[in-house]
Amino acid sequence: MPNTGPLSKPLGQQLDWRRPHQGLEALGRTLGRTLARAWSRACLVRKLSYNPGPRPLLTPEIARLRRIAGEQEILRFDQRRALLQRIVARVVAGQAAPLDQAMAWTKFLQDRLGHPPLVPLLDNGQAVYDPIWLLRYGQAHCGQANRVLIDGLETLGIAGRLVQVRGHTIAEAKIDGGWVALDANALSDGQFYRDRSGKLLSVAALWRDPSLLQGLKIGQKAEAQMIVGINDDMSGSASALWFSQPLTYYTKTAPTSELDNVYYGWNYYTTTGPEDDD
Repeated sequence: MPNTGPLSKPLGQQLDWRRPHQGLEALGRTLGRTLARAWSRACLVRKLSYNPGPRPLLTPEIARLRRIAGEQEILRFDQRRALLQRIVARVVAGQAAPLDQAMAWTKFLQDRLGHPPLVPLLDNGQAVYDPIWLLRYGQAHCGQANRVLIDGLETLGIAGRLVQVRGHTIAEAKIDGGWVALDANALSDGQFYRDRSGKLLSVAALWRDPSLLQGLKIGQKAEAQMIVGINDDMSGSASALWFSQPLTYYTKTAPTSELDNVYYGWNYYTTTGPEDDD
């Protein structure tokens, strides 16, 4: 049977010549919507890649708020990985080496994301893991901030994973064949986990020698700082607590198509133990 749909008709039969501009009007509306959407996304990228510098600690008034995100609020932006990729590209512009890119992205998140007392949640009770939402609202706990860190590295082609210690979650990036610990939550002001020569360490290296945490200003953004004061050094208590149990590694396994779900793919992962720390 021949195709008798509207697209099979000659152009003259498709248009109503009593309205000679209908095609141009429809084209104009479509083009207008496309341009408006592109402009909106460009503005969002510029806004979320802007770094005003280190965030102040949250005030007690803000600390009492709990942010609940609805599914539709998370999903309002489509192609979220593409948005994140553009944000990350602006943040790391000028950095060519993978380690320099990873450090620039980490420092940006240290400045951009505050640590509220209450975990930002979806309305179903699960934690928010969507990087665009977390960047928009500028608040995240350790597992959320360091997931954003890993998701940003993924857009640069840098593999990453989460490492669970007792009471905290740290990110690691695979760079030059080895794992480097990065932390956008417990560390701030451009701090990194280093050995005494200045080399960046893996979490396993810290687990083997927790004394390497000494001197770091850990937990400056946590809610405990609203009580104990911003100058208190938590490195001693962190070294005693964090590494009092074996490490657990989480590797995201979501296919690209699942990055459009409400969890940004973090419902797909594998778990391994400390025997896989190298």
